[in-house]
Amino acid sequence: MTFFNYTHGVVLLIGFGLLMGCDQQLTAEQETQKQQLINDSHQNMVSIPGGRFQMGDFGDLVELKIPYSTDPSTKPLHWVSLHDFKMGKYRVTWGEFNQWLKLQERKHLEMYTKRKNSEFIVSDDLGDGFPARVQWSDAKAYCKWLGESSGKKTDLPTEAQWEYAARSGGQFLIYGNSDNQMHYPDDPKLNFVSSGKPVG
Repeated sequence: MTFFNYTHGVVLLIGFGLLMGCDQQLTAEQETQKQQLINDSHQNMVSIPGGRFQMGDFGDLVELKIPYSTDPSTKPLHWVSLHDFKMGKYRVTWGEFNQWLKLQERKHLEMYTKRKNSEFIVSDDLGDGFPARVQWSDAKAYCKWLGESSGKKTDLPTEAQWEYAARSGGQFLIYGNSDNQMHYPDDPKLNFVSSGKPVG
């Protein structure tokens, strides 16, 4: 499930979980909201067939024969094998994340509240349909709760899972589109946005 714009920003849905206290009793309405959140999250998942791929900076092997990254963690290129997994096709929205906080009887995050109430920051990107941007620990807790609530193993994706999915099964692709070419904002083939748009 796509998540938070934290590092790689995707939540892997092989199953989801902050612990909801064992003694906490939900009202019928809260239980309905909880089940809807779980169902929506699972419906958002797509299957990623496992496989073996070369993880890291593959720039030396294609086109201009130059590295794509100066980040030393992308070197050396190395083989990784992955089992089948599922991942959200969209990032988790503020609406979904804030619903989870409400079920946990937690308040909105301070970062969210400050930005929402600031007269200096345009807060359109804090709407319910926009991608949530949270700390890693909150993203992890959300996944853990989802897993425990659904009985399915769920977690944030590993770096290898994210890279494998982003590169369409580990192909040597740079651009997230069908022709692996750069497209500009007015090009109908562009299938992503830089920021400031609702999920989907």
